Amino acid sequence: MKCLFRSRNAPSLRALSALCVFSATSVFRLAPVAAALLLAACDEPEPVRLEKIYTASATSVATAQSQITAQWTAGELRIMSALGMAHDRLDEKPNANSVAFALAVLGAIAELEGPITRKSDVNEFFWMRTGTLAGKAAAVAMRLNDVPTATAAVLAGPRRWQNDAYWMQNPAHDALVSYLLHMNGKTGEALARLRDRPEMAPEVQRAYEQIQGAGAER
Repeated sequence: MKCLFRSRNAPSLRALSALCVFSATSVFRLAPVAAALLLAACDEPEPVRLEKIYTASATSVATAQSQITAQWTAGELRIMSALGMAHDRLDEKPNANSVAFALAVLGAIAELEGPITRKSDVNEFFWMRTGTLAGKAAAVAMRLNDVPTATAAVLAGPRRWQNDAYWMQNPAHDALVSYLLHMNGKTGEALARLRDRPEMAPEVQRAYEQIQGAGAER
């Protein structure tokens, strides 16, 4: 994992992790620098690695996403830990870095949807939390007046969480999706998706009427 090592020639986290099965005696037969890096990679707690990924996401969402994916695949990170931290950061630090980290987590969940479902103890609550992370990240981006990022976030992650049950329980998120579609010139789609709801919550009804009215004025 690149964020752990400054030198371009440093061994990868995956390579170092494979060596963690060695005994302590074997470790210290390595060159001193390599041994130090090995011990650091083996011993670094998950919260520390997540904090480094959070920092990296401010510069590159794609890099942070790849780090989450690689660490989960190597068995070094729990996806629930990343999801929980993403929620917490948006609550505690509603800034651009927290939105970027949420996008990285959502992207990793989408990328790993199949393996996560097969290997992890995930249930419908997990997918609900995935959806609410997308809605929360989009709402924070909107408060930061960053419409492009809000648009990227509002339906981020796998499509698995996007169902009628979710929208009925999260009407503010449902309305925000349509507001953003309308703001991006997709007024017909914005209205059609709300029109298909079995019933409209007050937030959804208000969004539908406002978008409909704005469309009629054009």
